[in-house]
Amino acid sequence: MVLYNDRVYAWDRMTRTDKLLDQDPSLDNITQMIEDDIRNRLAFKELESFEKNGRFLYKHPLLKERKLIDELDHRRKTNPERFMNELVNADKSISRYTSQLKTQKYKNEEEKLTWQELVIEYKAKLGIMKRLIAG
Repeated sequence: MVLYNDRVYAWDRMTRTDKLLDQDPSLDNITQMIEDDIRNRLAFKELESFEKNGRFLYKHPLLKERKLIDELDHRRKTNPERFMNELVNADKSISRYTSQLKTQKYKNEEEKLTWQELVIEYKAKLGIMKRLIAG
């Protein structure tokens, strides 16, 4: 149900953004239209896959996070030692990449962006893991 609602929401924003694009074809409006279109298509593919195969593709942002939560929760219950090692590694990775970004140890802008994305991913993972521990 959440995917269907997200698809409807993305479509609604696309129709509103389309009207704005006629008046103001700014980069922000174009970017918003593209992002909503991608989100809408991903939701459609997920729903289509589930209807045909009974499985999700886990490409949509809402399902990616849900899959990660399920995997980490399963690991916490079945292999707590590995779960705790991952928690420590995520924390250390955040510190390492943040430090390298602050001291500008990256070779080029592409590497810098990759490290910034890794910091965001590890922070999200660490947050999920802490929520799972808290209960």
